[in-house]
Amino acid sequence: MKQKFPLFFGLSREKTLIPTKGLYFVFALFILLVPASSAFTADTDEIETVTRDLCNLSRFTGSEEEATEYISEKMCERGLAVTVESFEVPVETSLKVGKDSEEQPVLIGSNVIGVKEGKSNRTVIVCAHYDTAAPEHPGEEYPGADDNAAGVASMLEVARLLQDEDLDRTLCFIAFSGEDVGLFGSKKWLDAHEDCHDEIIAAINLDCVAYGDSLRAVALPQHRWLYEWLPESGSISYDRAAGVAMGDEFRFQEHHLPVIRLIDNGDHVTIWDTPDDRPERLNYTLAAECAGAVAGGIAWVEGTGDLTPPECVARVENGTIYYDSSEDLTYEVIVNDQNLGTYPSGAVSLPHGTHEVDVVGYDPAGNRQRIHLTAEGGDLDLPVAANNSVGIAIPGKRSQEVIETSGLQKWLAGIRSLAYTIKRPKEVAEVTGFIDGIRIAELPSENSLLLTPGNHTYLIVAYGEDGEVVGSDETTFIERSRRESFCFPPENNPFYEPEGQPVMMVVAGVVLVLALVVVYRKRRRH
Repeated sequence: MKQKFPLFFGLSREKTLIPTKGLYFVFALFILLVPASSAFTADTDEIETVTRDLCNLSRFTGSEEEATEYISEKMCERGLAVTVESFEVPVETSLKVGKDSEEQPVLIGSNVIGVKEGKSNRTVIVCAHYDTAAPEHPGEEYPGADDNAAGVASMLEVARLLQDEDLDRTLCFIAFSGEDVGLFGSKKWLDAHEDCHDEIIAAINLDCVAYGDSLRAVALPQHRWLYEWLPESGSISYDRAAGVAMGDEFRFQEHHLPVIRLIDNGDHVTIWDTPDDRPERLNYTLAAECAGAVAGGIAWVEGTGDLTPPECVARVENGTIYYDSSEDLTYEVIVNDQNLGTYPSGAVSLPHGTHEVDVVGYDPAGNRQRIHLTAEGGDLDLPVAANNSVGIAIPGKRSQEVIETSGLQKWLAGIRSLAYTIKRPKEVAEVTGFIDGIRIAELPSENSLLLTPGNHTYLIVAYGEDGEVVGSDETTFIERSRRESFCFPPENNPFYEPEGQPVMMVVAGVVLVLALVVVYRKRRRH
């Protein structure tokens, strides 16, 4: 008989189906309020074995066939329905392939997907990339133990731990390739499965989880209800600062999908993408705690028994966005495909023009209600202080002199934290931000926004107790698109043609011809 995850006061799933609705409601409320606790013990030895096995296989995108097959077999052993989806990564090159055409070479990567079907299509994704970076120099090998063989091993362990569980939600385990060449695997998968986005409750990305002695959970403020899924653990801390996406989690954020990343707190920067990222340096107990926490978190949300989207309403009145619900929800505001984050109702106001607005309300189990509105903006003043008496400033912004010589600041597309500092905060009653003319009242100094590629303006305004403007600062910057191709390291580029090489080849050819002429003349004399 398969073991059931304990739901209420140690009762199994079957024993909770009692007829008394009032008592069931109390139990359900209890499970939502009590922090998750992991009832799963991961197999440390199995995680180490899988990690070492992967470190012995080639895993650079385009040469990971053996690793793809290995992961597929492991997923099958865990009862998952496995598919492999290939994709292309264009490669930047200076070589001409063929005489008359400039053919762009590509790397062929493969994502490995294992699915555990639930009773519904509502899906939780657990993912980890299995590829490694391209070595800087010929002959080097990057084992990629922490980054990210151990993450894949931990993901597979989550699948093993939940193998015999009877779930309402579908679980999708994905080993992404192409992460170290530009997050291509996750991008290609999400682009190819856009029709499934509405069914995705959340993604959990395991990337570098076995170096050091503790883990950190990172999510955008509007998705930090995901922190409640994980069990209490002395090994896991929860990042409350601005969310920064470094890995495949960014591709989910691009599509406005909730995602949490687990990452170790070790000094991994010193070993990432180097020959020193070896399996003997890792803490497999930490990786096992990671796997147990994720399995426990999924079991906890299963224990809520709730798949019903919450009810909420939204409207735009005189350009200001309002929303409300009888439930305790976390809200997310998206304007013109720019994710502004989470704010109280009435905090976001639109400038003149027609705007596409999405208000998303999340309950603790990740069920969501998305309301789409096409709305007209209103009259918004863009106040600028005549005297910045409180010293409010945007750190790191370029001066006008630098802009005139070097141009606007350019940022790679990602999560943008539009921070500010105040020298005399006691004189400030409220701070309002304007992003591309969109007003956000009481903008916190640490925020996380996902902006579309292009030029953006950011104005920050400080108000005193009497409502007067006491300081302001402004900047303009460019959000750059991410590369649509991969560039090999200069010293290890199989497609790179060094400058001067054609000239040297011509010289060598001329020398060879002259030598042949000399030999020919000598033979004629004899």
